[in-house]
Formats: sequence, structure tokens, C-alpha cells
Amino acid sequence: MKCKICPVCGKVNKVSAILCEGCSEDLMQVIPSQAPEGFVNADPATPDSGVNREEDSTAQNCQVPNGPEPDDAGNKAGRTASGMRFGRKCPACGKISPYSEAKCSCGTLLLTAPPVKLEEKKPAVIAILQSEDGKCRVSLTQNDERILGRKADGGEYLCEKPFVSANHLKVTVKDGEVYITHIGRTNPTLVNGRMIEPEKPFHLSEGDVIALGAREGQSMQSEAAYFSFMKPKPDDGNMA
Repeated sequence: MKCKICPVCGKVNKVSAILCEGCSEDLMQVIPSQAPEGFVNADPATPDSGVNREEDSTAQNCQVPNGPEPDDAGNKAGRTASGMRFGRKCPACGKISPYSEAKCSCGTLLLTAPPVKLEEKKPAVIAILQSEDGKCRVSLTQNDERILGRKADGGEYLCEKPFVSANHLKVTVKDGEVYITHIGRTNPTLVNGRMIEPEKPFHLSEGDVIALGAREGQSMQSEAAYFSFMKPKPDDGNMA
């Protein structure tokens, strides 16, 4: 029976373990070795497993419930407590199978196949709010909801704009369309120089200029913040 022995603390872990149960050391590069007597692999039975788990209570106490848990049906990987996603790569055909699968579609057993970390796919950016001076950029994805303000999203930039409220503007994406709602308590929000009604969603169009904390009829004020609304260009990718 195979196992993974942590090189840091010496903990015996099941062969599919990603992180050591004892010290959380990364075990991805640890080569499986022969398990000590009394250890039971928590994976489904492997060809060299001769221990009856139901009858050997001592061995059951040695089981190590480590490694990622299966995701919902259809996903290609398990997920660790830290959120990392893993699958199993078939040593014969190279296909990535769900972490919980014991056999690849080509018939190759996956029980001893090392887990492979999968990259998380970033949601596509569908709209951008960019400050007029280019120092702040807010990328929006489908079904996104953001709060802009001195103590919210964009705070590192907006904290230098005293006319902007701590929580000034709510930005919502619904069905590919972007809406803003003024939620600040003091200075208003303008779109193309005209004040929008508080607590009432306003639909943005490409090219709109949104002014946080500015006043109607006045030129650009350094104490306020100005953003342009635009759709991403092909080379923008999934910039957040």
C-alpha cells in the first residue's frame, strides 16, 4: 500500500494528499512510498491494499482525511479548504478527469495518478470604469456589484477626493447592462454633467462620464472624481 510521508514533520498521509494533515506542507512533489503497517489509505481500495477497514478498528484510526473534496457534478476537480482546485491527469492519455474518479475514460486506473492543480478561469470583463487621470480602473464582470467610495472599492484612489462619500456609488451589472445608483449622503453624482436621482438606478451607455461629488455647472474639481464608462478592447483581456 502506498502513502505520502511528509518531509517536514514525518506525518503519514494518504497517497492522494495535496497538503500534509500535520503541518500543511505541500505534498504535490512527494513521491509515494510503501505505507507503514497499520496505515489505511482513505482512497478507494488499491490493488496492493489488503486491510479490511470495517474489521480493523486500529487501522481505521490511522485514516487521514486529507486532499480536496469533490466539487458538484460536472466540475473537473476537487477543491481544498484553501480553494485550490485539482483534477487527476491520466498517465496514459493525458486527459484531466474529476478528482474523485477512479478510472479514466480510456480505462486507465487513476488511483495513484498524482493530482494536478487547475488554473481558475477569470470571468470575462464586460465593462470598465476608468478615472479621467488614468490612475484608477474598475473592471466589471457579468452579475457584478460594486460599491465605489473612499472606504469601498477604489478607496486607495478615492480617499484623496474629499467630495466623494465613504460609500458613494453602487455599480450593478445585469444581463450585460451596467447601472449606477447614487447612495452617498452629501455630494451628488453627475452623468455627463447632469445630476442623477439618489437611490434610483441609472443605465450607463458607452462614453458616459460619471462625476462623483461634483456639482452641476462647474468645471472639473480636483476634490471630485471623474470616470469614463467604456467597453473593453480585445487586448484588455480579463484585467481586474
